[in-house]
Amino acid sequence: KILWLSGIAGTGKSTVAESIFRALNQSNKLGAYFTCRRDETSLNNPLNVLPTVAYQLGIANPFYGQALLTVLKADSSFEMTLGYMTAQCNKLFIEPFKSNALISSLDGFQVVVVDALDE
Repeated sequence: KILWLSGIAGTGKSTVAESIFRALNQSNKLGAYFTCRRDETSLNNPLNVLPTVAYQLGIANPFYGQALLTVLKADSSFEMTLGYMTAQCNKLFIEPFKSNALISSLDGFQVVVVDALDE
């Protein structure tokens, strides 16, 4: 499920995202958090969003982390380039979530928060 919060600049979307991040972090429901920033090279590159989210999810859920490693080890030629965003999504999320061990480990939900995606 996706909640997309949109609005004009300065309406408090980042404040809402930060509040959600803190509440989820305290309740151990946060899977990953990424905030984009126009003025910071590592945070304004679209290529960094999905791998960062995948890494953080792997830390939050060791079963996902193991499933992700299995998928990535099986395809050593996988490239993390902008032209391969669909491939990134498939390799980092779709394929790992097909793992039976991962599916049976999901006893609740974890939320991914991405802020300032338009940056």
